[in-house]
Amino acid sequence: MSTLEHESARGRGRPAKTVEDRKSASMKFRTREDLRDKIEAAAATAGRSASEEVEERIKASFNIEPLHHMVFGNGNDAKRLISLLLTSIKTIQEYENPHIGPGLGTDDWRGPELECDLTRAALRNAFSVIISQALPPPRAPDQTGLTAEQQQMYARALNHMKGFGIEFAELITGQRPDLAEALNAGGAAEH
Repeated sequence: MSTLEHESARGRGRPAKTVEDRKSASMKFRTREDLRDKIEAAAATAGRSASEEVEERIKASFNIEPLHHMVFGNGNDAKRLISLLLTSIKTIQEYENPHIGPGLGTDDWRGPELECDLTRAALRNAFSVIISQALPPPRAPDQTGLTAEQQQMYARALNHMKGFGIEFAELITGQRPDLAEALNAGGAAEH
């Protein structure tokens, strides 16, 4: 009997689920109570059951590696830098000190509250240390071992890339609307 004949022979009841909609066998696992509470809260926010929330999060975790590879290639330095920055953000946002006071960190960095100032101060200093360690400064032209002519070319390229880095950061943070407009209008950017 073909699939079509089988479908029509079923007759009554709900239509058959697509392969994507079918559930597989159940899976049991143990979790700590605080994690279970987080799963249930996230599920309620998303309008899903706890089981569906766990499934979505596990599926999403399998999408991370291809995303990392697409963005960073095999660049372990970039992965490590991003990991350190994200760990700093999470830790600082949740920071409390019993000697100074609870709630010193906040996830609202731009707000006018004093906690926002404290969080910004911690993040700026953490990022400064992480970036200076992860990204050592480029060599000066006279430290490259290049010929005088090659040093001049290197110095021009180095200055160009420094300018490009600043311009790109200003573009993606919204500090250069003029550049964004020129790019959207199809104008040629300097970099």
